[in-house]
Amino acid sequence: MKLTAETKSIQQAVLQAFQGTADTPIVPITGAIYFRANKERCGVYATDLQFIVKTMFKCEADGDFTFGVDAKKFTGILLKIKSETVDIFVNKLKESQSYQVILKARKGRQKFIIPYYDPAEYELPHDDFSNEITLSSDEFLGAILNCSSVMIRRDDLRPAMISVTMKHEGDILHLYGANPYSLNHQQLKVTGDQIGTILISPDIINILKPDKGQITISHSTNRVKFKMAGVEVQMMKINEDPPNMQKIIDMAQKEKYITVKHEDLLDTVKRLNNFYGQHKFPMITFNINETLTLESSDYLDSASGSEILDFVNKDVDKVQVSFNGRNLLTMLLILKCEKLDLYIESNNKPMYVSSDESNCELVISPLKP
Repeated sequence: MKLTAETKSIQQAVLQAFQGTADTPIVPITGAIYFRANKERCGVYATDLQFIVKTMFKCEADGDFTFGVDAKKFTGILLKIKSETVDIFVNKLKESQSYQVILKARKGRQKFIIPYYDPAEYELPHDDFSNEITLSSDEFLGAILNCSSVMIRRDDLRPAMISVTMKHEGDILHLYGANPYSLNHQQLKVTGDQIGTILISPDIINILKPDKGQITISHSTNRVKFKMAGVEVQMMKINEDPPNMQKIIDMAQKEKYITVKHEDLLDTVKRLNNFYGQHKFPMITFNINETLTLESSDYLDSASGSEILDFVNKDVDKVQVSFNGRNLLTMLLILKCEKLDLYIESNNKPMYVSSDESNCELVISPLKP
């Protein structure tokens, strides 16, 4: 059994599938890459049991056959091939029921023998997927990245703290990311069927890379499938009741607010954070009166700093409210806009942050006075 392919195309497919293997495989299936070849193309599969990655490359094969190889060894050897094309042979060993895989460069003398994994021993799970939606892959993966950026405590055992909540309503896909002190809400336009509410791991961004094309999302009882040009990723659902993130947003006060320039506020918060060094994060207090003053302290009151910002007041009374500097900076880095509306009404209620120029809204809880 033999297949021939361009080295670059097989390298690209294998590297993408490699993202789906386990760092420290416990069972062989999680440390292998599997190939399913026919005369014109070859599918490539890998799984760590949480993710299944499927991709493909064009090839010329002498028939239909399947084989598996050790993912790390095969990928490392493949990257050493200098020839433009490569041949892969799957040969049955004499006086044995097993096979060996030979990787050979078309030009030069490079030839490698790789241990064979029998795909029949490690059958990939099969699910029936339905209710498909389509949206921009660039926007979706960017939103997942933004939602995951607020997940400061990745070792938290609560599903809502380590997952992204996807909620589909009409033609809008809502995505929520949260930690115990702040919430990020993204809204994206979609087309297709209703998929309901699903919890997923943000680790999807480690496998799929944004492009200018579309991504389709569908789900089964146990899995969610993401499909882009040339690659498909299936991942396990987080089987917990999704939290009502929208309830937190609806509880935030949205009547009185101030407007500030995003760049000015971001730069000020950066400076006030950096005042205490890279590994310390201060308490940042908003003092709103006739002026807007941001003050920082290190909780022990051993050092402090302050800056005055230009702002437009929309009926906010005299307020003094404090936030964790690290959370505040993380939230501001997510937004891409010119002006921000900060809804601040008291020192014991969350601050709601939004902008007419962004599809993102944020909620951050104050520190107790």
